[in-house]
Amino acid sequence: MRNTSWAAIISLGGVILAGSSFFYYYLGYRMMEEMLEDASAHDALYSTMNLVWILTTISLFLCGVWAIFIGITIRKNLRYMKKQALTLGGGLLTFGIIGFLHTFPNWKLFIFIVVGCLIFIPGLFLSKEKGPYY
Repeated sequence: MRNTSWAAIISLGGVILAGSSFFYYYLGYRMMEEMLEDASAHDALYSTMNLVWILTTISLFLCGVWAIFIGITIRKNLRYMKKQALTLGGGLLTFGIIGFLHTFPNWKLFIFIVVGCLIFIPGLFLSKEKGPYY
């Protein structure tokens, strides 16, 4: 396969990750609020969890955008993009595996395994040459 095909797969992983951040925020935020209210959480815990939830949502979105940029810029300098794809994909894959096995089976975190594979595996096969058609 050409690097442009691998780049498209990496970008797809980024789109899935960035898109899932919206679901994470809108669906999970309400459930988190309900759990904290049911547990009669202290106000400091409640506000801290709200901020952490927002930070995590933004981080998920930015990781997805990062993957999209990796896919887009693979044509310009493959050496650095390969390293970035392996770093981002490896991190997401590691988190997905640990999260999935932590409370086996945690199917909600399986998406990180899928997205990690969509970014990491193509990164393994990227050519180190410069240019769009290697």
